Amino acid sequence: MYLERPGRLRWDYLDPEKKIALLIGDRTTLYLEEDRQLMRGRLTAEQGLFPRMLAGRERLEDLFSATLVATPAAGGNGSFRLRLAPRGDPAAMSVVVLTLRASSYAIESAELVDETGNRTTYGFSEVRRNRGVPTGVFAFEPPPGTEIVEEP
Repeated sequence: MYLERPGRLRWDYLDPEKKIALLIGDRTTLYLEEDRQLMRGRLTAEQGLFPRMLAGRERLEDLFSATLVATPAAGGNGSFRLRLAPRGDPAAMSVVVLTLRASSYAIESAELVDETGNRTTYGFSEVRRNRGVPTGVFAFEPPPGTEIVEEP
């Protein structure tokens, strides 16, 4: 994952299938390698809440109401767990649970629960902060023969 504030994300997925997801502001691009398909669209404010948390300009406290649900063991080793409930309409997401490394408060994982109870968990490892983003990482050209689908 590459992240550049404000509002630029690139996630290269390897499992369960290879895909590339780009977010520039509210514009999305999703490339599915196996299907040779590229989809372009826009996120609503509710759909974009998690990306806005990661790469947006807003403060976390403006987007979510937070509750501390776990603290590290004595001695400072371990992690904090923070439950975040959206302040606005929870149409796309009802809660986010962040696991934060005690030593740096870096995000180790994020569990998103949608309004129907579906859970999506993201793990973050080998994080390198403030190292610069390679030139062109947010520009993606699909290979020739890729079907391009423009979503409303």
